[in-house]
Amino acid sequence: MSRVLLLYGSSEGQTQKIMNEISKQLKQIGHQTDLFNLKTKENKSDIANYDGAVIGSSIHIGRYQKYVIKYIKDRVDELNKIPTAFFSVNLTAVDKTPKAMDKTTEFIDSFIDKTGLEPRIAVTFPGALKFSEYGFLKKLLMKSLSKNLIKDMDSSQDIEFTDWMEVSEFVTRYSKFLEKPDISS
Repeated sequence: MSRVLLLYGSSEGQTQKIMNEISKQLKQIGHQTDLFNLKTKENKSDIANYDGAVIGSSIHIGRYQKYVIKYIKDRVDELNKIPTAFFSVNLTAVDKTPKAMDKTTEFIDSFIDKTGLEPRIAVTFPGALKFSEYGFLKKLLMKSLSKNLIKDMDSSQDIEFTDWMEVSEFVTRYSKFLEKPDISS
């Protein structure tokens, strides 16, 4: 099957968790994956050696990680030669109102505008509140910012909003771009 490059930036680990699931599902279909956290591990792989790429980045305070933007901008010509997919992770996606959905589209459009990436698929997945990883002030801030998402929020435990069926549907949709026509018939 295909060899797929998986690139991500994750601030609190949810984007990494989603990318790990994407890797697992692509492998179950028969693809080979190489996974790189762009913050901690420089990818020295030649993009030309891949049949496709999936890029994931999270939004914090309305912005994507700078190191993800830079990496993609620096290699956009190579990435645009292969089927790519992009996913954004944020809490705005938890809210399914038209206003919130418009905002998630703006986030994706911003990434595409800044990088020049031309993904075949671009989606947003709801993230998580990782209260166990927050200090006192961040926990208060996140609880305040998220009060409209969950009434009577219990900040003593983490809350995951990611819809894993949506992730599976993303993998299914993307894998169709990796299928090569059979030229032997």
